[in-house]
Amino acid sequence: MGVLSKVIAGILAVSVLGDVIYSLIDWTNLRVFSERSFDDESSFYLKVTRLSEWIDNVYLILWLVLAIIWCVWTSRVCKNAWLINSRDGATAIYRGRKSYSPVVSWALHFIPIVQFWIPFHAMAWIRDASQKPLGLTMGKLVGAWWSFWIANLGVGVMTIILYSGAETSEELAAFYRVSLVLSPVPILSTVYGGLMVLRLSLIQRLRASDLGLR
Repeated sequence: MGVLSKVIAGILAVSVLGDVIYSLIDWTNLRVFSERSFDDESSFYLKVTRLSEWIDNVYLILWLVLAIIWCVWTSRVCKNAWLINSRDGATAIYRGRKSYSPVVSWALHFIPIVQFWIPFHAMAWIRDASQKPLGLTMGKLVGAWWSFWIANLGVGVMTIILYSGAETSEELAAFYRVSLVLSPVPILSTVYGGLMVLRLSLIQRLRASDLGLR
């Protein structure tokens, strides 16, 4: 659990760095299009474009790796939640939450429509089944992570629509303004995701130690 959580946190940290670089690129492009000094052949613009494309390729690889590791981590924390429940009672059952199997807990992320709310309920069950009613709790981390994740999806769809419909310098400048205003959303989504992974993994390790499971 310690290795998996640290790998996920490391990938998410790189992702945050990429988001910051993206914001700097958007700010640079905003200045270019606001001043109407856009030139496809300019060496500066070509360098910025190549950097953006390189970051896109790195992002693709990172998110593919993260998707695999995230599924493995989710399956493990779900198994651990069942084991902790079997030894020390179930906080999740006390709260009346529906339980989830390890496979279902990560497979739900890839099922259309239900992927927008069921994975949250699965993670909430894992949280409640792992933490003590008093002490060693996660607070609102799961809810914050999921809220910003959904918001990030909306931001992604919005920016794609705006960018694909931009044809003039004014429209491109407007796109980059919107992108800069919304840039904190993906960063917060990533940060809360990393905090949730680290906190839940820590709680399960401490609970396993208390119950003599390790």
